[in-house]
Order: sequence, then structure tokens, then C-alpha cells
Amino acid sequence: MSIQPSPPSDEVTDLLPFVELLIGAGNEAIDDGFLNSPAGWYCRMRDPLDFALIREELHWPGHVEVSELHDSVLDRSTWAAVLGPGAEGY
Repeated sequence: MSIQPSPPSDEVTDLLPFVELLIGAGNEAIDDGFLNSPAGWYCRMRDPLDFALIREELHWPGHVEVSELHDSVLDRSTWAAVLGPGAEGY
């Protein structure tokens, strides 16, 4: 599976497993992958993020913040994010 457009891989590397897992479970990346903004790279998902699936299937480094409250996954080292429709600024 290829997520397009392709950002510099080092900026979203830790978030790709989240996007690939969610897409594999039937969610969809609205903009066909990561987009860049002044705030950093982001990937908007069509449906709310499945946090039960994420917790069950993935392990992530400490600089990645998984937030059910904000419907998002944020990489604090690069400010890249995966956003569900409940995320602020979605």
C-alpha cells in the first residue's frame, strides 16, 4: 500500500503504521495521504480513529501521542499528525 503524496519519509515514519492499519480496517485517507501545512504534515481520515484497534495492534514510541479525546495521533518530534473527523482543525 502506498500513501500519496509522499512526504519526506523521516517526518511521518512513525505514523505510517497507524494510517496503514486504519486503511486496512476500512477507514480512508481523505486527501489520499499526508499533506503539508505550516503546522506540519497531516493525514485526515474519513472516519473516527479506531483506538481499540490501535491499542490492540500497534506499539509506538514515547514521542507519539495517541489521543482519543482529540481523535488524533501526533508525533511530537515532527508535529506530523493523523486526524479523525473529531480532531480540532480537521
